[in-house]
Amino acid sequence: MAAVFVPWARRHPRFLPAFVRLSYAYKRSEKNRDKALKDGLMVPPLLILSITSR
Repeated sequence: MAAVFVPWARRHPRFLPAFVRLSYAYKRSEKNRDKALKDGLMVPPLLILSITSR
């Protein structure tokens, strides 16, 4: 992943703060999923929402 991310980050440094926030959020959600799994609840790592105009 670093081989792809580092060159991209050099070309687009303005997105780095958002990427850092995203990585922290991902780590937190991973910990929450691990805790839920220990409690016997399987939580998928992905949620798909379908937003409509209604």
